[in-house]
Amino acid sequence: MQILQERMEMEKERDVLQVRMEKIEEDLLRAKGLMTARGVFERVAQLAFNEQKKAGNVKGNCVTATILPIASKHPEEGCWSELLHSSAKECESTQIPEDTLQQVWTLLSDQVHNPSWGDVKIDPNLPEGTRCIVKKLCEKMGLEVVP
Repeated sequence: MQILQERMEMEKERDVLQVRMEKIEEDLLRAKGLMTARGVFERVAQLAFNEQKKAGNVKGNCVTATILPIASKHPEEGCWSELLHSSAKECESTQIPEDTLQQVWTLLSDQVHNPSWGDVKIDPNLPEGTRCIVKKLCEKMGLEVVP
């Protein structure tokens, strides 16, 4: 009787551990998803959205394509908005920053990235300005860019 009870307890513990393991694997997959050029760009856009929302410039939920021109028009609202705006200006000085950011988002969205474990891989076939902007975002976030 006691052996049966111990076995049931062990099975229950195993089930709990299995659920925890699944959660850890899910979290890891989410983290790996951020380690792409597109993921970094999208995360910075989300942070800029939060700044713009606090300032009253946007409402609702973050839509990356929508927040980029707003963050570029109001870079004074926070460091992430400023980072997007200044990176676009510095890396693609011949274009309007909001147009540059929109173009980068379109290019990154069209690319298929293989997420890496701890570094950000930027497709070398992307235009230099796009790579430059993503590198600056990675630097600010403390992420290493690999060739």
